Amino acid sequence: MTPTPNWLFASPEFALAAVATVVATAALTAAGTWATFRKAGEPGWAAFVPIYNLVVLARVGHCARFWVWLAFVPGLNVVAGARLATGVADQFDRGLPFGLGLVVLPWLCWPLLGFGGSTYRRGFDDDDWTAAD
Repeated sequence: MTPTPNWLFASPEFALAAVATVVATAALTAAGTWATFRKAGEPGWAAFVPIYNLVVLARVGHCARFWVWLAFVPGLNVVAGARLATGVADQFDRGLPFGLGLVVLPWLCWPLLGFGGSTYRRGFDDDDWTAAD
C-alpha cells in the first residue's frame, strides 16, 4: 500500500496561507459581531462569551428565548441560528437573504452590518423582548 500524500502540509507556505486565512476570517467575523452588538446598544465583549452571546443575539434580534435553547439541540441548531440571524438582520432593516448571509458568509455579512451604514431600530420595549414570536 502506498501512503496517501498529505496535500495540506505539502509546503510550509501553503500551510501558513491556510492558517492566515482562517485567522483573518475569524477576526473579521469577531470584529463585525462586536461592532453590531455595540451598534445595538449591547456590550461588544458579549460577542466572545459563548452562551451569553446567543442571549444577546436573541435580544438584539427580538427573538424569543426558546430560540437560544433550540441552538443546543442537534439538527435544530441550524434552524435556530438562521432564525436568530434573520431577526438581527430584520432589526437593522435588512432582508431575509442578508440574514441568511450572516450564517453562510459571516466574515462578509457581520462586518457589513457592524461597520456599514445600517442603523438599529428598536421594535418594542427592551424589557419585553421575550414576547417576540
